[in-house]
Amino acid sequence: MAHYNKGSALEELKQYKDAIVCYDKAINLNPKNANAYNNKASALHEMKQYKKAIEFHDNALSLGQNAIFFLNKAESLLALGKKEEAKKYYQIALNAECANKGQIKQQLQTL
Repeated sequence: MAHYNKGSALEELKQYKDAIVCYDKAINLNPKNANAYNNKASALHEMKQYKKAIEFHDNALSLGQNAIFFLNKAESLLALGKKEEAKKYYQIALNAECANKGQIKQQLQTL
């Protein structure tokens, strides 16, 4: 948890490369830490490494069906211009009672 928490703090400070190092350590210690995969994907997304981010979104989703994981994958897909696939994941997040309903509905209207 310490590596995961440090990664989260570094990500908040926009120190994405350092955050990824921490998430990697967390994943190595606990390969079933879905949140570490998701946060690593988010950091990669912020670094505009969308394809690589999607790989880690998929890892997170294989470990847990969290609405925010679906939302984050939709954001990376949209950044790659994959609108139809992004729309599918936005809809799943919306149906999964994601807290960001307003944001999701707004995105779906633009797609």
